[in-house]
Amino acid sequence: SDVLNVVSPYFNAIYVIQGTGEYRDATVGRVPLTAGDCFFRFVGTKHSSLHTPDGLWVEAFLVFPKPFSAFLESAGLVSRAMPVIRPGFDLAIADRFLELLQRLENPDAATVMRTMADGHVLLTELCLRARRGQESEQDHARLSQAVRLLEEQPEKRLSLPRMARELGMGYEAFRKWFRAAMGVSPGEYRIRRRIDRAQRLLMDHERQIKDIAAELGYPGPAAFSAQFSRFSGYSPNLFRRLHGVRVG
Repeated sequence: SDVLNVVSPYFNAIYVIQGTGEYRDATVGRVPLTAGDCFFRFVGTKHSSLHTPDGLWVEAFLVFPKPFSAFLESAGLVSRAMPVIRPGFDLAIADRFLELLQRLENPDAATVMRTMADGHVLLTELCLRARRGQESEQDHARLSQAVRLLEEQPEKRLSLPRMARELGMGYEAFRKWFRAAMGVSPGEYRIRRRIDRAQRLLMDHERQIKDIAAELGYPGPAAFSAQFSRFSGYSPNLFRRLHGVRVG
């Protein structure tokens, strides 16, 4: 059922197994919820959680005493500024929640203690899993930005150290990260894309090599021809002859 404007005396972690809904509080406003999300009820934070009224909502939850909430916050695993995390739906996670709940049907003291410890482990895993997912998304977005910057036209082209700064990285870290992701250094990637563009321009029989060199940002035809030959295996003129391009 919906929870409206409550302040919990305990720390709660709720994992959405099925359905959609919304989390609300004064700090973050409204945050949509769907299967695979996990949201928290922080001690002392007034909040609401609402479910789409379609009867599909299924959740599993863990309840912890206030000191555990303080520990999680001090360790940086959870934050009141981010009460919804997105570890993603995994049936194995849902099964682990169910197994913990089944233990507590007729528990003794030892079972309660063991279940609390396993609940702590599960919650920590959810937080770390969500963080890895967030870092992966950020990494993908940063790589897309790097590729776009490397493919910029000469008049917009940044130096590689400046590009690294634009991406919030040191140059050496940027170079190693890009090579690991793309298999070539950022400098080589930029040259290969420039050579790709040169090949397209060379197919236009009306374009002079000196004009192509200038358009691509080379200091002159000799520098263009030398780099084109090194990366393509052919001089610009031989490339044209092999592709039947006759320059008028």
